[in-house]
Amino acid sequence: MSALPDGTSTARALLVPADAVRVVGAVSVGVAVLWFDGVAVALMLLVLGGLMVPRALGTPGRLDVAYGAALLVAAWSGVVGLYERIPWWDLVVHFAVTGLVSAMAYLVAVRLDVARDPVEAVSGAHRWGS
Repeated sequence: MSALPDGTSTARALLVPADAVRVVGAVSVGVAVLWFDGVAVALMLLVLGGLMVPRALGTPGRLDVAYGAALLVAAWSGVVGLYERIPWWDLVVHFAVTGLVSAMAYLVAVRLDVARDPVEAVSGAHRWGS
């Protein structure tokens, strides 16, 4: 078994716990096709695309799972009408999703070298963008 630069084996890197969330996303597309309308199908396809972003970035596991689960909860909440039935649900879900999408956008910026990785910041000047 070969090793990756970070010391993990390639077999371990092939499957990560968040891949289970991605499987739920793929199943969600199928469920939407079979039992819901075209809007639900389009929404689930969009979410499935969003679920692939953290995998491509090599996002840390807990963030990957939280981001994916939040996207699925938000999408299914719309499809089954939870936003209409529970008045406060919209605020809670969108607060969580907005924070997680922001974290993911920051990781994209770090990977593109547009933002500095906070782990690499060694002084206060680095943390303030100097």
